[in-house]
Amino acid sequence: MEDDNNAVGIVEQLIDLIKFIDGDFGQLFAALSVGASLMIFIYFRKDGPGYRIFATLLLVAGIAAIGYFLVWEPEPVPGGTNDSKNSARYAQEPLRVATEDCQGVKISSSVRVDVCVSGYVDSETVGNKNLGARGLVDNDLNRGVWLDHTPSGSYLPYVRIRFDEPSSLSRVDFMSGDQRSNKAFVDTALPRVLRYSSSSGRQGEFELANEDGTQTWLPDPPLEKETWVNFEVRSIYPGRIYDVFGVSYMRPFP
Repeated sequence: MEDDNNAVGIVEQLIDLIKFIDGDFGQLFAALSVGASLMIFIYFRKDGPGYRIFATLLLVAGIAAIGYFLVWEPEPVPGGTNDSKNSARYAQEPLRVATEDCQGVKISSSVRVDVCVSGYVDSETVGNKNLGARGLVDNDLNRGVWLDHTPSGSYLPYVRIRFDEPSSLSRVDFMSGDQRSNKAFVDTALPRVLRYSSSSGRQGEFELANEDGTQTWLPDPPLEKETWVNFEVRSIYPGRIYDVFGVSYMRPFP
């Protein structure tokens, strides 16, 4: 009887963990639960009812996890609410604000710039500024992000920094991906190769890593007396689900 109670307690804790395990780890947990239960049935079937009960409950936990991650749990929607209706709508008809979207920001006590993006994806209501240039520079990772379709054919999404007066640019910090949740980060693409060009004629390419966290681009030598600097997204690291990429933060330094 004590074995039965222990088995029930362990499996209840496993079930409680299901809702906190995300993405591929949740599916791995489900597969291991089912596999472990079958092994217990095979190798410990003669050792009393406690093992059989434990194996049965572990099997139920594994099946519940499979259902939770593959059937019940709605996929997150870039820029939208996390429900299956919006998820299906996004997959079939993503909206894109094609006009250039800009947001002013001070990068030092004396230098102000406009950060502009080529457009952005909005799965709910056209005009959600938290998904455009504002989301890129507001430093609120829980709310804002720049989302746009991945580059293809003649379409190359871009970010442009426009200076009020000729200025230098010594560094740019980027934080790739949709940082609003772990699941959103995995499901959306990340920018890989960026091509830069400037008003003085400087140009070149650099590559961002396929990882979380802040990454820094240092032009060598620093850009001087520029009125604008443009960054085109040339290629991406694919996301698990969506054909859009995200950049959650960008900060230029004079």
